[in-house]
Amino acid sequence: MATGKSSLAFQFNRFGTDVGTITPLEGGTSYDIDPDGIGPAGMFTVSNRDFNVRSLRSNAVFRWEWRPGSTLFLVWQQTRSDRLVASVPDSGYNRAGNFDFGRDAGGLFGLDANNIFLVKLSYWLNP
Repeated sequence: MATGKSSLAFQFNRFGTDVGTITPLEGGTSYDIDPDGIGPAGMFTVSNRDFNVRSLRSNAVFRWEWRPGSTLFLVWQQTRSDRLVASVPDSGYNRAGNFDFGRDAGGLFGLDANNIFLVKLSYWLNP
């Protein structure tokens, strides 16, 4: 009867550390990849796909019932959103892919907002 333990854990090579090389290019917008280091595979370049999405959506509803069954609703909805992409230098690539709540939440209030206003009136005809 065997008493030894067998390892069922997977062993993975970490790309860029255990095998191959990853070299960031100037500006951080792309990387040179050599999949097997000094082996026969050729080097290729990929763009940096890091991104951040910031979004804020808010709603406010005012409801006034001036008589039973007759109601006025005023609704205000606001949406602000932004996307920072690392491969586009003008979009703040040095911040893309890094989460900082204070910076990202504060940045939402400097964005242009889409405002929607709605009015709904319900009137009970036979009180």
